[in-house]
Amino acid sequence: MRHVLFSFLGTGKYKNCIYSWNEQALTETRYVQTAIYEYLQTIEHPLTVIVFTTDDAYEKNWLDGEEEGLASTFQRLAPEATLQMVRIDNPEGEAENWKLFDAILNEIQEGDHIYFDMTHSFRAIPIVSLIVMNYARFIKKATLEKLVYGQFNGDTGTILDMTNMLELLSWTNGVDQFIRTGDATQIGELVQTIAKDSFKNKEMSSESRSSLLDLKKVAEQLENVSLAIQTCRSTEIVKEIELLQKHIATAKEKKSNFIQPLVPLLDEIESKYAHFSEGAGYEAARWSAEHGLIQIGYTLLQENFVTALSEYLQFNPTNKEQRTLINSAIKIVADQLPKEQWHGDEQRKEQLANIVEQLPFNREQLLKYSKLTDYRNDINHAGMRPNATKAANLKRELHSAVEQMEELFQLLQTQKIGG
Repeated sequence: MRHVLFSFLGTGKYKNCIYSWNEQALTETRYVQTAIYEYLQTIEHPLTVIVFTTDDAYEKNWLDGEEEGLASTFQRLAPEATLQMVRIDNPEGEAENWKLFDAILNEIQEGDHIYFDMTHSFRAIPIVSLIVMNYARFIKKATLEKLVYGQFNGDTGTILDMTNMLELLSWTNGVDQFIRTGDATQIGELVQTIAKDSFKNKEMSSESRSSLLDLKKVAEQLENVSLAIQTCRSTEIVKEIELLQKHIATAKEKKSNFIQPLVPLLDEIESKYAHFSEGAGYEAARWSAEHGLIQIGYTLLQENFVTALSEYLQFNPTNKEQRTLINSAIKIVADQLPKEQWHGDEQRKEQLANIVEQLPFNREQLLKYSKLTDYRNDINHAGMRPNATKAANLKRELHSAVEQMEELFQLLQTQKIGG
C-alpha cells in the first residue's frame, strides 16, 4: 500500500519561495512539489512522488538549465525521495485528454493513498485528473487523501488544503445514492473515514470537531433508519426518524465552514422523511416502493394496514390472534364468504362477525388489500410455484397498490370507533 504524491510540472520560470502549510514554514524552493513533499513526510512516509510533464516542461523545469531543475532540487533537498517522471502530451483535444486519463490511471496501483497537487495543472488537466481519481476509487480501491494547491505570493507562498471541497462532492454522491435507493451506506462510510482521519489532526479546531461529531451522528442515524425500514421494524421506524430529524437540526445549527456547504444536502435528506410524522406505516411502504425495495414494500403495506385497522378497532397491534382475526375478517368481506365457510368455533365466528360489522370498508376497497397476499407469497416462495408473477409485474403492482390504498390509510387515521 503506497502513499503517492501526484503532481504536474509547468513551463513557467519559477522563483525561489518559502511556502508554508498550516503556518509551518518549509524549506525555500523554486518548486512547490518539494515543499508539499517536505510537509507530507511529517504525516506519511515513505512517499512516492510522480510528476507528469510535457516535453516543454521537461526541458525547461525538469532538467537543469539556467536554474536548477526539479530532479536536481529533489536530489538536493530530499535525496531519499522516490521520484518518478511520466511524459504526457499537451491536452489539446479529446484524444489527448483520453491519453492523459490513461497515463494517470496507469500510475495508480491497487490500494494507493493519493495526494494530488493541482498547482501547475492547466487546460483540461484538473478535470481529467479528478475524474481519474474518482474512477480509481472504484477500479483500484484507491483513496484520495488530500487535494492541495500552492498559492505563490512573491517571496512567500501558502499551500492550501482543498480536500474538504472535494469531500463535498463525495457527500453529494452519497446523498444522491441515498435519495435514489434509500441506502445510506456510502454516507456512513464517508463520515467514518473523515472522522478517522480528521481526529488525528491536532490542528483541527474544536468547532470543526464538534461539527464533525454532529455529522457522524446524522450518518449513523441515517443507517439506523435505513436498517429499520429494510428489516420491516414498523414500531421502530418513527422513533428512528424522529431521532434523525433531531440530529439534522443540531448539525444545521452549526455555522462552521465544515457544515454550511452541507446544509442543502441535509435539507434534501430531511425532506425525504417529512411525511413520516403521520401515517408512518403507509409512508414506510411508499418509501420502499419508491426505492425499489419490492419485497419490503409488500410486507410493510400489508402488515401496516392490519396495524392501522387494529388501532381503529382499539385492538393491541402486536396481538397475534387479533391480527389473525382481522385478516380473516378482510377475507370474508373481500371473498363474500357465507358464515358456514368461516373457520373456527362459535366464539371465534362471533368475534369475526363483530369485526366484519365494524370494518369501515366495502368489498371493492378490501379487494385492493387481498391481492397483496398472493403477490407477497409469490415473492416469499421465490417464485417457485406454477404461474409465478413476472418481476416487472410485481414492481408495477406494488406501486399500484400503494397508490390505491392511500385513501384507506387516510380513512383509518381520521376515524375512530365511537368517534
